Amino acid sequence: MLTTYVGSFPLDYSQENISRILRDVLEIPIECPNYPQLRDFVHQFLEPFVDAGIMSLEGKKYILKGDLSLRIDFEKPLRDAELAAKIIMRSEDLRGRVKKMKACITGPFTLSSQVYLKSGSGMESTMLSEIDLVERIADYVSLLAREMKDLGYDYIVVDEPILSVIVGARRIMLGYDPDDIIDILDRVAKRISVNKGIHVCGRLPRQLVEILTQTEFAVLDHEFASNPLNFKSVDKAILEENDKFLALGVVSSMSPQVETIDEVRRLIVKGIKQYGRERIAFVKPDCGFRGLKGRVGEDKAYDIALRKLRILRNARDLVARELNIEIDC
Repeated sequence: MLTTYVGSFPLDYSQENISRILRDVLEIPIECPNYPQLRDFVHQFLEPFVDAGIMSLEGKKYILKGDLSLRIDFEKPLRDAELAAKIIMRSEDLRGRVKKMKACITGPFTLSSQVYLKSGSGMESTMLSEIDLVERIADYVSLLAREMKDLGYDYIVVDEPILSVIVGARRIMLGYDPDDIIDILDRVAKRISVNKGIHVCGRLPRQLVEILTQTEFAVLDHEFASNPLNFKSVDKAILEENDKFLALGVVSSMSPQVETIDEVRRLIVKGIKQYGRERIAFVKPDCGFRGLKGRVGEDKAYDIALRKLRILRNARDLVARELNIEIDC
């Protein structure tokens, strides 16, 4: 039951801030640090297609213009992960505090949701079917995951926030069926040779939980602090039947109010009682901290994010002592 976080922080993008954040979270210490994600989580991974002329960027829309099978340069999307890995690897002190290095990659459904096949016509172009587009983006994401592994990351999480929109309680949007979603996610998961998880934030319909547990992803990463109804959507039986584990969100990533240690402790204990200690691989904030910046300003938002992470670590340690839980990998 390691401590981790989703990735984003409320600081402007710079290499100096990446280094600052990484050292601050390892000072706490958070045992499973994600490389600090300070760029837009869609643009970070679609920018290489724009640079290669395969897509154009019109406002916030990425317009497909060329062949997605063309080789693109991975340098830009991997730059921050490479920097973070070097900082950890080159410092014996920092390296000794890390039990796993985590990398997040935006998933194929979320990336594809921002890509238009023809300007002004949404997904109506005959250049590619929508499912072909998502499959090709999935292959690209799987290659990024391989590169992250080669940088030294041993836990890779695919971020798919759009799935809680696509998959509703009663129906699935955009013409997908459950098998389509499972097959596309597994195009990525089956090619990740290290620990792998999938992050979907927001309220989880039961149908979505059933789909995710059928994929090759071992760890399901969700919000439980801001969305307590997710405790009802995810039950112990479905995790055990499919041999899945949880990254349990127990700290709000959106509220500037810093939780008390007892509030976080109670959520961790609730998760342990409902799912069993063996099914909780990580405890973490619900989502990324980037949204705090618009609420209270950059400096205060960053201070709040670090305070929440300290509370998270202290609450986890308290629960581990109370229940005699061994903290391992």
